[in-house]
Amino acid sequence: SISNIGMNLSMTLEGIRCLLPYYSFHNVNVYLKDGVSAERFISMLKKNYGDQIKEIINMQDLSDSQLGVYVLIVSIFAVMILLVTALIVSMTLYLIIKALINRRQREFGIQKAIGYTTPQLMLQVSLSFLPVVFVGVCSGSILGSFYINPLVSIVFKGIGIMKAGFTIPVLWIVLLCAGICMLAFFVSMLVCARIRKITAYVLIGE
Repeated sequence: SISNIGMNLSMTLEGIRCLLPYYSFHNVNVYLKDGVSAERFISMLKKNYGDQIKEIINMQDLSDSQLGVYVLIVSIFAVMILLVTALIVSMTLYLIIKALINRRQREFGIQKAIGYTTPQLMLQVSLSFLPVVFVGVCSGSILGSFYINPLVSIVFKGIGIMKAGFTIPVLWIVLLCAGICMLAFFVSMLVCARIRKITAYVLIGE
């Protein structure tokens, strides 16, 4: 149980009476069939046995409220990872493309002299990085899909959740991969704008 930092123990009535023969229980757990409304059942209990019942707890609502905090934490953590990933991709592309443009200035100048336009060169450089980005994003997503649940289980084990099986949303992963690839292409085009300053005339003057 996640209550009391996982320091809870559940036993059957027969098991408890092996330790305490005269034990009498005061709690009753009721499991409803699928389709039965818990709220209506609670209302019926209060109407018929209200004077005999001290408290009624809807465990579904209680677990939803307790897990809602952890879901929020995981969501914030996921957004932070996404932002950090976007920052790393942007900075890496910026440094690599900047160095590539400085190294290939003469080549770009010659290409412009023979008729290539700046947008064509920008598109050429940007598209050359997309296969690498695509392979990296797909590899990371596939590995993450297999190992995210074991890692989350390790994190939540400290608060008593022994098994944490999150659903892997394939559609969202595909959209995320596409978004990162689009971001990489957009950043590449922005950095490649430096090619505008390269002309055959400037290179001859240098």
